[in-house]
Order: sequence, then C-alpha cells, then structure tokens
Amino acid sequence: MNKELFENVVIYSFSEPGAMGAGGYMEFVTATGEEFDLCYLLDETPYQEIKSLFPALKDCYWNGPMESRAENEPEEIVLYPESEDCSNKRTTITEGWRHIYMGFGNHLVIRIDCYDEFKNAIRDLTEEVQIYGNWRKRAIKLYRE
Repeated sequence: MNKELFENVVIYSFSEPGAMGAGGYMEFVTATGEEFDLCYLLDETPYQEIKSLFPALKDCYWNGPMESRAENEPEEIVLYPESEDCSNKRTTITEGWRHIYMGFGNHLVIRIDCYDEFKNAIRDLTEEVQIYGNWRKRAIKLYRE
C-alpha cells in the first residue's frame, strides 16, 4: 500500500466497526473508474496507516446517527483520537469533500468537484439502503465512461 494508490480517489465509502454490512471496510473509486477496497481493522491495513497515505481522512470523525442504532448497540462505534472528548461529536469530514450517510454506520464521501455529477447519477435513489446498495456500480459507470 502506498500514497499513489489514493491519488485519484474521487469517492470512497467508510463503514464504522459495528456497521451493518461489512463493518470496518472502506471502498474506493478513482477518477478513471478503478476500484479497490481495504479493511482497516486488519493488521496489514490499520486505519492510522491508511489515514497517513490518504489525506482526505485527516479531519474525519465517523459517528452514525444514534437513532439508527439498536438499543443494545454501543453508543460510540467510531474512530477518534483517544485524548479527545467525542461524546457528543457528529460525523465530520475533511474540507473539500461531501458526505452522504447511508444508514447503520455506513458513510459515502465524494470529492467536492465531483459531488454534483455523482449526486445527479444517483438522483433516483431516494433511500439510504438504495444508495448503500448501488453507489459503487453507479460511480464506476460514471467514471469509466
């Protein structure tokens, strides 16, 4: 894994550790429609290493809305600096990117210069679960054309 891998990323997804679906995964689509994914919970791809190679993660804090969580689910299933009090902090992303919440701890982040075009490509997807299930296919099609 190297910095060049992330240079042309225009859209990525982030699943919190306890997210519905594949928790702990990140999926990436580049400006040419190439795709790759990583699990940041594995030793070979720890989140801090990915963050050091991909500047778009610099100011990110992941915290899906509490109303989407089951009663027995932990209140915080997020990644943040241990020294920081994040008890009431909401999802934040790095400047220059836009965020779409896909439900149950799943996030989609689009580079700001690609946001309007991508948003238009998914305009018929009106529910979080529809975006979650279709974003990658739509992004690949959009950028490979």
